[in-house]
Amino acid sequence: MNDECGHLLADAILKLVARTLHANCRSFDIVARWGGEEFGAIISNVDAQQLVLVAEKFRAMVAASDLRLPGHAFGVTVSVGAAAVQADDTALTLLKRADQALYQAKRQGRNRVCAG
Repeated sequence: MNDECGHLLADAILKLVARTLHANCRSFDIVARWGGEEFGAIISNVDAQQLVLVAEKFRAMVAASDLRLPGHAFGVTVSVGAAAVQADDTALTLLKRADQALYQAKRQGRNRVCAG
């Protein structure tokens, strides 16, 4: 992202996404920057179907946000990969499914939620 739109704009976009995710999660959920331009979330006490609804809410709230800088307004969207914990999951298998779902969302045109 930094190479495409410059460091200041990229930082402003990351801050917008972080604020939006934080404002739309419950007090006991955890949202954090994973690295680069990726965020991760631990959404507790939901099943797979509810997780997709939460992910869709996050996606929609970011898409509804505008980044306004002097003389410019920018639309921001996110692609979301969601994975609910399964009985035989390890942290690695859960992250792998979430990552695969994220890349599926990107391949399908971005600004969408895919579940793995």
